[in-house]
Amino acid sequence: MKKKIMIGVSYAAVAALAIGGTVAYLTDTDDDVNVFTMGNVQIEQLEYERVVDENGKWVTSEYTGYGYTADLMQEFTQGKQLLPTVYGDGTTKWDERNGSQAASGQGSHQQPWSQIGAPGSNQLFDRSMSNVQDKFVFVKNTGKTDAFYRTVIAIECPEGVDSSLIHTNINGNTRFNWANIGTTTIDGVQYLIEVATYNQVLTPGEVSRPSLLQLFIDPKATSEDLEKFGDTWEVLVASQAVQADDNLTSAEMLDEAFGEITETAHPWANTVSDSAELKEALAAGGTVILDADVALDEVIEVNGDVQIVGNGNTITAPADGTRVINVQDNDEPVSILISDAKLNGADVERGISFYGNAGLTVDIVASEIESKYGVNVASENVDPVLHITDSTLTGYCAFQTWSANTVATFDNCVLNGVNDYDDDYNNFATIVVNEPATGSTLTFNNCTITATENATSEERHVSNRAAATIEFNNCTFIDNGEEVEAAIVK
Repeated sequence: MKKKIMIGVSYAAVAALAIGGTVAYLTDTDDDVNVFTMGNVQIEQLEYERVVDENGKWVTSEYTGYGYTADLMQEFTQGKQLLPTVYGDGTTKWDERNGSQAASGQGSHQQPWSQIGAPGSNQLFDRSMSNVQDKFVFVKNTGKTDAFYRTVIAIECPEGVDSSLIHTNINGNTRFNWANIGTTTIDGVQYLIEVATYNQVLTPGEVSRPSLLQLFIDPKATSEDLEKFGDTWEVLVASQAVQADDNLTSAEMLDEAFGEITETAHPWANTVSDSAELKEALAAGGTVILDADVALDEVIEVNGDVQIVGNGNTITAPADGTRVINVQDNDEPVSILISDAKLNGADVERGISFYGNAGLTVDIVASEIESKYGVNVASENVDPVLHITDSTLTGYCAFQTWSANTVATFDNCVLNGVNDYDDDYNNFATIVVNEPATGSTLTFNNCTITATENATSEERHVSNRAAATIEFNNCTFIDNGEEVEAAIVK
């Protein structure tokens, strides 16, 4: 059974196109199941097609643009009969309508996107090519911040079907960078993966040009080819967005937030919903996606590079464990990405802990971690580098390091230190750099650091025991609920 996938704020709908007749199929009715977002970004994925009248003709609309009159569009509908296309004159043909359809009365026709509020226009296939399926995929920035985005498209291509039989019409506008990733298997079915990265900023309220436009199956496809699809031809579409950054490109920001799209790391890879599946997926490496809260029956041990995409779900520490995630004794440099996840270690010692790794790169994005020690960089890690963005860390100590030459950068984060001890010897701090962590550099940009004392033991903002370099840029400091001018240092 193909699983419903949800990630970040939401995830990708399935276009189920019936082959050869009317069939039963799964459609996704959740409006928020077609996008991933990181940080303060909100987007909506929009999918449209043209309206066809009872005579099989496109319906002219009142919308115009770039000298053309647009065909009327409607939201994409599922379950149409899909057969191999038929070329009217034996070859592919573009829509060459003119006259009333083009201001000049000459040349080919293009479909403007003014009905959707999007700029631009595109040439589509001619009506003489029967059985071509419209699927216009737009993205709208519904938030209040500039965004970078990409759309990932997975087109079903079963084993034994020549991929050259599957055709797409895509937007060749220079605002899109297209990448053909290759083939992958999703729930036992083979798909072709393509990625359209929008290389400009999508501003609040703006609707992008469409990335994907049309699909069809080649006339040379045989009945045996169609039988391999089963009852439906599925086209999966997911859009990912992250807050724009003046210093990085769209591709760089998206790869940092979600990881690079590959044949093994994509929105439909390694989806898990329980402790056993999570353990198995992490052992395989690559991208792991949560589609439900996971209560662990044992501590997660990470060996090798992994990306955990939480989809807003929570991973809860085992009742008899000491931490949620443990990254320890990797003999080769290891890279960890955790995005849009909640690590609940409120009843254990560590949220995520790193020890004895021969090189360590950690990115934590749009996540929440709660434990006695939220993020714990223990000793003997070689030159650990951490970048924590748009995240909240809470604990007796939200972040601490014991490893020399730690480089940690925090952007738009909240670090909460909470001290519940009632004695004279458990005074501590929200941020702690321990004595062995010499040569370390910690940078906090646009962060809020709080220190709360619930009993008599003291909680400070910072304890710098290694004379590390610590820099605060445009940060807010809260001491027992009251804002103070500067960090209180222990």
